[in-house]
Amino acid sequence: PVYALMSGIAILLGYNAILANFQFRIGHEAGKKPAGNVIRMMAYNVNKFKGIESFEGQPTQQKIYDVIAKEQPDIINFEEFYSLGSKEQNDLKRIINTSYYYFSPYEKHSTGPREYYYIGNAIFSKYPIIDSGEIEGSKSLKLHAIYVDVKRNNDIFRIYCIHLAAVTMNQSEKMGYLNGGVSLGSSSFIQNALSLAFLFRSYQVDKIKRHMEKCPYPYIVAGDFNDTPVSYAVNEVSDGLKDAFQEKGA
Repeated sequence: PVYALMSGIAILLGYNAILANFQFRIGHEAGKKPAGNVIRMMAYNVNKFKGIESFEGQPTQQKIYDVIAKEQPDIINFEEFYSLGSKEQNDLKRIINTSYYYFSPYEKHSTGPREYYYIGNAIFSKYPIIDSGEIEGSKSLKLHAIYVDVKRNNDIFRIYCIHLAAVTMNQSEKMGYLNGGVSLGSSSFIQNALSLAFLFRSYQVDKIKRHMEKCPYPYIVAGDFNDTPVSYAVNEVSDGLKDAFQEKGA
């Protein structure tokens, strides 16, 4: 009984944190067709259309295309979007039947003489895009955040696509830690890497918040925060906004 009581108290104290990570919706119908006035939106870090961890480097492009073709979002944000020429843009425009998109690359890589591929953030919309741009930051800040202004009937609203800083470590280090190879020295390295990522995200979020405050339209923010639902970055960006997961989580 004592242990049960302690567990109950702990759950009550952490109730808000639990709801930030898990949502339980009684009567929620998966796959239910939304009302006609609903805007359907996706946010997808496609990792250059390559798999991760046990699927490291394996192509995922067609599987991602299949998901998008099935869901048919009105607007979709991509983080780590891969573009070789304009093939990927043309693929997505065909899949969701649109000509409206904005792609902002932040990496350029050579594949041969005068041949390049690009990595960046992208937004595709079935509604007309009347303006677009980046949230500017210093080069050292590595701020990957873009926006588009979309017109739907007589309404204009803004979509932000953001990708906040991740914890930086190479693949061999990462796999070593995942396999249990954690020593006193490596734990110190992990702590420093986490602290640096937290610091980067706090500065990035500050830039994003300043930009949002000047936005003349209603706006939606989506992307890859590289952080937990109870983190400073997520709560600072979502302050004053409705959290789609908490409102409609599965």
